[in-house]
Amino acid sequence: MKISNAFYADIAVIQFTHWFNTQHNTPICAYAELKEGVPFVEIDFKDTDKELIFKYALRLGEIQNELAQKEKYSLDYLKYPLPQRKIKNIG
Repeated sequence: MKISNAFYADIAVIQFTHWFNTQHNTPICAYAELKEGVPFVEIDFKDTDKELIFKYALRLGEIQNELAQKEKYSLDYLKYPLPQRKIKNIG
């Protein structure tokens, strides 16, 4: 199952997804992009259990609300680091 939606803090979605996958051994993928200046995120839940999807979505909504109230766009990088970028080897 995939969803695509506007999010207040798109970077926080990437951070939280990476943290959640590490904690629950899930394959959730999140991709952020700007569409006409609005941050959008596509989330692919792949074959994640429905209960974990619910847990993920509930906490993600809470995080977005908390960050909007604090006028922040990312989570604490020490607790929620960004995933390492995969660099393709050319040649």
